[in-house]
Amino acid sequence: MMDDDYLNTSELLDVQISCINLPMESYSGCKIVGFIETSNDSKKFYDTDVFFNNINPVFNNKNSIIYHFEGRQKLQFLIYSADPVTKEENYLIGKAIFNLHDLLLLGGVGTAKIDRDPTKIDQKQAISQICVRIHKSKRELATLIKLKASGLSSQNSFPLNPYFTIQIFDKEEPTNIILLHKSEIIRGSQNPSWKSFTTLTKYLSLYKESMIKVNIFNYNPNTMDSLIGSFVTTFFQLVQGQALKFSLNSITGAKLNDMTVDVVEFKPYEMTSFSDLILKEKLRIHCTIGIDFTAFNGPIEDPYSCHHFQDGERNDYQKILGNIFKDLSDCDLSRKVCVFGFGSRNKKGQLTSHLMPLECEKSKKPYFKTVESLLVSYKKFLNENALSTPCDFSDIIHQVKGMAKASKKNCKNENIYFILIILTRGCVKNNKKIIDAIVDCSKLPLSIIVIPIGNIKYPFANIYETEFNNIFLPQIKDSDNNPLTREVITMVNPSLINNCQLSQYIMQHIPRQAENWSNNFSLNH
Repeated sequence: MMDDDYLNTSELLDVQISCINLPMESYSGCKIVGFIETSNDSKKFYDTDVFFNNINPVFNNKNSIIYHFEGRQKLQFLIYSADPVTKEENYLIGKAIFNLHDLLLLGGVGTAKIDRDPTKIDQKQAISQICVRIHKSKRELATLIKLKASGLSSQNSFPLNPYFTIQIFDKEEPTNIILLHKSEIIRGSQNPSWKSFTTLTKYLSLYKESMIKVNIFNYNPNTMDSLIGSFVTTFFQLVQGQALKFSLNSITGAKLNDMTVDVVEFKPYEMTSFSDLILKEKLRIHCTIGIDFTAFNGPIEDPYSCHHFQDGERNDYQKILGNIFKDLSDCDLSRKVCVFGFGSRNKKGQLTSHLMPLECEKSKKPYFKTVESLLVSYKKFLNENALSTPCDFSDIIHQVKGMAKASKKNCKNENIYFILIILTRGCVKNNKKIIDAIVDCSKLPLSIIVIPIGNIKYPFANIYETEFNNIFLPQIKDSDNNPLTREVITMVNPSLINNCQLSQYIMQHIPRQAENWSNNFSLNH
């Protein structure tokens, strides 16, 4: 189990192990103990009986573990010499460690060398190893949901074109809110019956005190879509059938008794989960970081500037990069993270660029395997470029979108899901290009996570706040009036950016978004 900070994102996996060529000192008696570990937690999940006269044991029993993609979990196996009579452990022979996510990427099978005291190793004996197999314990429980409405009106001068969104929010902390589903638009219907959709059931109880909010919007061409009405319920109420017909409430909270929504279907179903995507469909993860080099960060020479640097101290951006880089690089077996900057200009020119690669000194490419090499390139970039305006990260979104399109075309034997992490002060004066880019990639295997940057003198999004916040609305449309089709962009709560577990908050929504894409937009489904 994970800490209470974790959302309800767990998946149950089964673990089996076998050993190859255990050290001869295990021959007279041995036992193996397994732990699942995060950076701040360790729990025992595996404990064999004492065995002897066997240095190549195969254990048929399956032990269950709880997998969280965002948990950066490891499996550690300790091999003990043990007394076959008393069953007591004598001493530690050696240990082996596996990265759990790596095991899934490798198809659920992996082998690791048993690390031992080098003074006790018999050089004539072959290498001792542990083999691990990961199996999916069971299919994740999903729910099929279908809604229909009656008596709707647009509530304004626009033609009636209704659609709905379902959001899950935390009753204790309502700012914790996610977009679970967005329906199709049914044009001109007062009594629309929307297509059914499926979601893993656990997301309906994502938080400890989860509330389900259904919003009925009217699609308004060339302007922001307007709310017709909404209602709030809970998973318990729906599954118990306590209420399946709801009157809508207006934006002021008044009951609209003539406008109702019926939950026509709410029943168990099956769908692909995130671990299924990795184990069976060979889903890989590609991470890109976008860094805000706009003048809104403050002049570099200002000690309060988010980009100010001096020997021995890390600035606001360096701290975040140092905090998250290792976990991002661990998302894929390549251990690489792609990095671009936006909002700066070369000191030898006048043109502001919103897509500037930070080049690794060794490879001369924008891919980094260590945070140390990234920070060297970051400092070099600041020396060669001047902070500029405006704040526009749409070009980086388009760059990653291009990668996603190319991967679908060129990588026939594997699927790649792209994660773009934007580090920004959030001073977006004109959000049109950014919204166009977000909508444009909402049918592609891509998620965008914004990490807010700021300090006392240069606080996050303290200007143009509305423009910035609007890019996260579920009713956004692009310049051609095409609507957002699913949740693509989320933001880490500013209060969490200095948390040592920041990577957890970056990654916690990725499995749900990847499942949503796979089950609705992937060519494989």
